[in-house]
Amino acid sequence: MHRLAVTGRQAAIARDVGDRVCQVWLRTSRFAAVEAMATATLTLGPIASALYQRGWAWSSTGRPWLALEDFQQALAIYQQAGDRGNEAATLNNIGYVHDRLGDRQRALDHYHRALP
Repeated sequence: MHRLAVTGRQAAIARDVGDRVCQVWLRTSRFAAVEAMATATLTLGPIASALYQRGWAWSSTGRPWLALEDFQQALAIYQQAGDRGNEAATLNNIGYVHDRLGDRQRALDHYHRALP
């Protein structure tokens, strides 16, 4: 269904199906599949949830710099939309990536930004 939605340029359907499937796959460590599906979804334009999910997949597979790029883009979209919950989750993940890179101060800065 997702492939058909992407091929048919049906962004809303691709986003909805991609979100549902990727949430399950992230919990079961199917990171390569999440990366592929999110990347396909992103051919339809910047979609915060797809950026967030692909960032999570990249972070989990040892590509922190790519993860940070996607998380930063997702963060900007969530902030623009006023989506405080997803903004906080994205800030938390950015902090996690910085922590894994050994930049503890930058990680703490993002964690503190996520708290409110």
